[in-house]
Amino acid sequence: MGCPRRERWKLVRSTWRLTYTLSPILSSATPAPSATTSPTGSWPSTFGCEGADVLVVTSGICTEEAMRARAAFAKAGLSIRHLHLHTVKPFDAEALLNHVNNVTRGVVTLENHVTEGGIGSLVAEVMADAGVGKRLMRLGLRDTDAHGGSRPYLMWYYGLDALALVKGIESVLGVEFDITEDDLDAARVDDVHSLVNAEAL
Repeated sequence: MGCPRRERWKLVRSTWRLTYTLSPILSSATPAPSATTSPTGSWPSTFGCEGADVLVVTSGICTEEAMRARAAFAKAGLSIRHLHLHTVKPFDAEALLNHVNNVTRGVVTLENHVTEGGIGSLVAEVMADAGVGKRLMRLGLRDTDAHGGSRPYLMWYYGLDALALVKGIESVLGVEFDITEDDLDAARVDDVHSLVNAEAL
């Protein structure tokens, strides 16, 4: 005999509450942007991180990873300009170019998306159309089969976490900073009660 509709709905609601309770909340003094406070209009948002060496462009859950890497690079003396795209369309090419032109060493994009047709591709097209010759590295999901797993494992396995971003920036610069996982501060996600909201950053 099937489960009554009312009982099924109770089960769904209980699952939601459990998800909210168990969502990973990382602790640190560095607050990440929240789904409840992030603007929905024109970007960019740089969190006041307008460094002059490397531009890092992120969205969604990868923004949190970039904040961890950014803190580690700051301790190592590298100046990071971090651009968080809370929306992709409309894409403000002029604003992006302003940020690209304000760094000297290169650009790295990190996204929870395939690298083809995503933010990395948009940034590459804007830079190419403007004739910008700076080095660009696109980090994201490559054209490959994907499988399931925990969020931390998948971020690590597919090269979407803070350590992957560190390696990407090192590759662009041609310099190793010897930053390890232990050096990466965990950014706290305030006001985010589910992975759905974290994804909406």
